[in-house]
Amino acid sequence: LSIGGKKTYSKKTFDNDELIKTISHELGHAFALKHLNAHDLLLAATDFGGWPKLQANQTIKPVDLFSPLLLSPRPDKAQRVVGDCQPSVYGEKNIHEWFAECFAEHVNKNFKHENQKIGFHLWLKDEITKAIQL
Repeated sequence: LSIGGKKTYSKKTFDNDELIKTISHELGHAFALKHLNAHDLLLAATDFGGWPKLQANQTIKPVDLFSPLLLSPRPDKAQRVVGDCQPSVYGEKNIHEWFAECFAEHVNKNFKHENQKIGFHLWLKDEITKAIQL
C-alpha cells in the first residue's frame, strides 16, 4: 500500500478530495488482502467489471491474491460492457487496481453511473458486512 508524499500533495496542488480518494483506494487494497480470496476477487471482476470469464477448460486459475491472472492488465479494454464498475482507466491496470478504484468509489459514494453499478455496490456492501461480523 502506498500513498504519495509531499511531492504528490504539495501545497500548490493539495486537494482534500484527491487525498480522500487516494486513501479510500488504498483501503480497498487492504480490504481485498484481508477479506477476499483470489476466487472472490476474480468473480467480482468478471461479474461487475467486464473482465473476461474463465472458460471451463482454462487451466490458469488464481491460486492466491498474487497470481499473475489478478496482476495482469485487462485484455479486452476496448470491449467495455454496460454495467461495468470501471471508474477509471487506472482500474484497467489489473484486477487489484480495479477493485481498489471501485472500493474508493463505493466508500465515497461517488457513483458516476449509479444505475450501472448497483450490482457491485450491493455485493461490496455484503462483503463489508461479513467482514465486520468476523
